[in-house]
Amino acid sequence: MTADEAWSVATQYYQRGQLAPAEQMLRYAVGLDPNHAPALHALGTLAFGACDWGQAIDWLRRATRAAPGQADYWNDLGVA
Repeated sequence: MTADEAWSVATQYYQRGQLAPAEQMLRYAVGLDPNHAPALHALGTLAFGACDWGQAIDWLRRATRAAPGQADYWNDLGVA
């Protein structure tokens, strides 16, 4: 399984409200590709939703470094 495939599976879990398996797949994606920006961003938004501000900021900073042109990543970092 590639990082993109793991991210896709995680997205399906997330859409069904299954946050724990979504997070597990996102972490798997980042394990395969430490600069997988969509997975890093999604982990940041999950951490934000859990009110884990420090972890959210860490994930979102990594996402903005991996994809500096993604304005929504920067916006979410600013909100966190």
